[in-house]
Amino acid sequence: MRNAPVSTQLRWIQDYPGLHREQAECAAPSSEDELRAVLRWAKAEGRTVTLRAGGQCLHGQSVGDDVVVDLSAFDQVSVDLSAGVVRAGAAARWADVFAALPPGWVLPNLVTTGAASVGGTLVANAASRFSSAFGREADGVRRARLMTADGTTIDCERGGAHANLLEALPGSVGMLGALLSVEHRLVDVRHLAASDGTLRVKTFARKHESVRSLLTDLALELRAPPSRMCPRGAYGVLIPGGEGLLFHSMYTREPRARRMPNHRRRDPLRVIVERMFHEPSLNRTLWKAIFALYYNDGDSFVDDAEDFAFFMDAGTTVRRHAARVGLSFSVVQQVLELPFDASAEAVEGASALFEASAELARTHGVQPVGRDVIAIRGASGRTHALRLATAVALRGEADDAMMRAFLGAQAKLGARHGAHVIPGKGVYADADTLATTMRDQLASLSRLKRRWDPSGLFGGPFYRRVLLPAMRRATDERTLAGRGRAVQAASGGRL
Repeated sequence: MRNAPVSTQLRWIQDYPGLHREQAECAAPSSEDELRAVLRWAKAEGRTVTLRAGGQCLHGQSVGDDVVVDLSAFDQVSVDLSAGVVRAGAAARWADVFAALPPGWVLPNLVTTGAASVGGTLVANAASRFSSAFGREADGVRRARLMTADGTTIDCERGGAHANLLEALPGSVGMLGALLSVEHRLVDVRHLAASDGTLRVKTFARKHESVRSLLTDLALELRAPPSRMCPRGAYGVLIPGGEGLLFHSMYTREPRARRMPNHRRRDPLRVIVERMFHEPSLNRTLWKAIFALYYNDGDSFVDDAEDFAFFMDAGTTVRRHAARVGLSFSVVQQVLELPFDASAEAVEGASALFEASAELARTHGVQPVGRDVIAIRGASGRTHALRLATAVALRGEADDAMMRAFLGAQAKLGARHGAHVIPGKGVYADADTLATTMRDQLASLSRLKRRWDPSGLFGGPFYRRVLLPAMRRATDERTLAGRGRAVQAASGGRL
């Protein structure tokens, strides 16, 4: 084999939970020319390339076992207020993007960890607490610059050139090409900033005695027209036993006040609390105590916008502190998304799914660390969605087997209710379930893969293990369905 055009290093690579770990030859090109040379070298040598930036993947999506291309050099950030956009390299961390924004300017969606990369969250199809106002993260992307397997650089623009490729990036988890940069639109909330430019977020808590009541409240939020002057995010936490907490958040110039506990990223007590959440015998009791004692209906909290945005960074801090005293714990997460038109029927259907999921956890002997729900506003204004994120602690081998069995069963349960698993998170659905629930998306991804990466340069264990079998099944199902419609049409609809 020819030597790589840039220096490489043999390294062990793992995902955020530490669940998937592989040894790979790693290259870190420092320019587009070097990246192009690496891709052409790997293609000529018949190698498989896995792309990596922030390394925050939850199911090994950026863990390669052949060649891993580290895109860390592509981290430039620039703001163009005249156009109302921020342009960031695909490997730019969200914390750096946040820091580069002028006072009073925000992104439509605030990603939950500053360590994640701009490109990583796009191809993972991320959503956030403000998705009830602005939709998914990808909905705020205007352009993306992509390098394909043969080294060609493509500018994808919404409603313009290569729009279909831009639309396919969410959920593609790096299998269509190497993202170079992404352009996000900005939201002007300078009128809500304090005199010194500081931006804070005020959150109101609502207590609900049932999942159905919480979802009814979320439906009201989605039916109301969104405000551009004072955007509001709506999201919830499902409490073991059937209750729920719903939060409404908005930007404010009010001074700092009582803070939400999960926004105290640097609080030493977080280590103790997080550890308690990871103990099944304590988790349920702790959640019930928080619901009964910490929150009153209508309570308000005021947090710095950065602490509100990157609250998940506390998990990394907690794990680091815990390791110093010999403790080790992590979580896996699976996300189900289901259509939600905010009607009474949709509320009933979502309630049935969420309640059945909780019952499924009990029958499998699993106590989730947390169950969150996010409302997502659809672009049409009518067709919306809900995401149910279930986090489960990683423990011993026996418990891990129970966890995997539960999440696999949860994926099948979701499919029966019209939901699908988000490929950018934890994926415990089998290929048939993925193909059934994501047929059109996977068939489109397969078609674009053949168009832009016919040699299969971009891949890795996740692609081989999870996406490829599902894409093949989805393509076969779509072909059979098309043939069935053609036969029916030829027979005059008499079949």
